[in-house]
Amino acid sequence: MNRDSIQDSTRYVVGGVHQGSVIPGTRMEMWRDVYLIGGADVRGGVFCGSLSVQGPNVSVSESVYCRGAARVTSGDNPDPAAAPVTFGSSFASPDSLVVEDEEFKVRFLADLNVGQLNLANAFVYGNVFADRAVIRNSIVLGGIFCKNRLVMENSMASTFDAGRVQIGEGNYLLLPYAVARREMDMRAPVTALTFYSLYRQLRGGAGETVALDNRDIVKLDIPADSDEGEPRRIYCLSMLDRLLDSQPLANHLVMNRKLIERLVLQDKMAQGAQSETFKESVAELEALLWDTLANGATSAGQRAGVDIAQLFSGLMGRSESGPAALNVDKSAPPSS
Repeated sequence: MNRDSIQDSTRYVVGGVHQGSVIPGTRMEMWRDVYLIGGADVRGGVFCGSLSVQGPNVSVSESVYCRGAARVTSGDNPDPAAAPVTFGSSFASPDSLVVEDEEFKVRFLADLNVGQLNLANAFVYGNVFADRAVIRNSIVLGGIFCKNRLVMENSMASTFDAGRVQIGEGNYLLLPYAVARREMDMRAPVTALTFYSLYRQLRGGAGETVALDNRDIVKLDIPADSDEGEPRRIYCLSMLDRLLDSQPLANHLVMNRKLIERLVLQDKMAQGAQSETFKESVAELEALLWDTLANGATSAGQRAGVDIAQLFSGLMGRSESGPAALNVDKSAPPSS
């Protein structure tokens, strides 16, 4: 077992196996800077002032609470072939978390709760809560909830709820509904991706997806809470405004819930409670999601999005295990 390199009231450096948690023993140590360098394996939690993770091949098995800023980088000797950086439980910081766009991946196996977040090349098996967030080249199985501004580029999330939202290129939603409370700047269509489509790809079939664009932003005026208050407007991104019957869509999205459970709970589920629909390993499913971000939602040469009127047309109705085909509004204009 490797020993920690430095332990004092201002710095704590871990470069090998650390049995137990890294926690302060005195008031001064509550602001101690903690450094986890390549090969660090903390078999407990971390409580620190600031946190510097120099991966790859770093893991923390329990929760992290960082009073100041936290950063994940490659350090001086990047090795993309090595194991990823993995946080096994929740990560919280009232300050900021920056995960730089390195070649190795960073995995958060539970929720993120930070002041300001800049996330790249990461997989979050939970929700993201932040004041402000920039999400790039990342997958969030839960929702992204921001009090203020959210920027998404080439990323995937179940849904989002933020003050102001800027949507760039190459984004996916696992639930075709999201909210901006003050502004939604949609610079490129968002692909509403269903896990049944992914499941077909995993079995060698061709997936089918739908693109949501500016026409699918619904403006809702919310009445004032009191006579003295003012009404407010929120912006909802949703395909429901263009469907005659939303119940078949709700039935179809049960597939998404099942696979999210399979991914988030991983092997913690009892054998009998695991999804019978998706029997692939968590590693296979995670790899498929990464491949979707890199190469698009469908097989090579196929479109990444189709019009809502064509969504699952024939495909779902003929499937043995898939839900019934959707009733769609045939008068909806074609997708641009």
